[in-house]
Amino acid sequence: AAAPLQIDAAEDLRPVMLQAIKETEERVRAAQAAVGEARRFISGKLTQVGRFAPQAKKAAVEEFTALQTRLAEAQNKLNPFKTVRQDYEQRSQFKKLQDELSSKVSGAEIEVEKAAMMAAPLGADSADGMKETEAALSAAQSAISQTLRLIDAKFRSAERSGGLGGIKDDIKSLQDRAKAAQEKLDDVRKAMKETQVRIAADTLLREISDKVSHAEDELQQMSETE
Repeated sequence: AAAPLQIDAAEDLRPVMLQAIKETEERVRAAQAAVGEARRFISGKLTQVGRFAPQAKKAAVEEFTALQTRLAEAQNKLNPFKTVRQDYEQRSQFKKLQDELSSKVSGAEIEVEKAAMMAAPLGADSADGMKETEAALSAAQSAISQTLRLIDAKFRSAERSGGLGGIKDDIKSLQDRAKAAQEKLDDVRKAMKETQVRIAADTLLREISDKVSHAEDELQQMSETE
């Protein structure tokens, strides 16, 4: 009867799980009816015990009390199965949420990797390379920002409804991945800025060198005409 609680909430297994849940619910109803009937039976017998002799009455009360304890234990074991369908549907929603967020994080991580590759020295040492890298950085930042906002919104919504359950750590892990991707993107952007400064400095140095060379040529020509 406990099988549905142990099965992964994969969509392709849903028909199997729903059938198992239906069977579990039927067994739960039967078990609950048996427990209720036993309780009523014991209660009825206890009313008769009052007419027993003191010694017999004491023994009967002790025996019935022990039986009531056993019934209470049986009821406690039964209770978790009474919400089996609700638990399954909740787990299915958790799975969908986790898959959605995981897909978003993976997409953001891919965009960051693209930006990192574009920002590599061989790809960013030209004007066209810099433009392509800036576009990649912008796309990666947009993906990360959207992902972090989505994770935060889903987390708060689930928290308000009291439905985080066992996926709180999973959402936190995805959030940490997105933040790590943001940190990597920040490093890539910093490296790109350094590359831009280096390119600008190299360009300026070439221009100055050309000016100096030109001046030297002019001086040389002037010297030769004197």
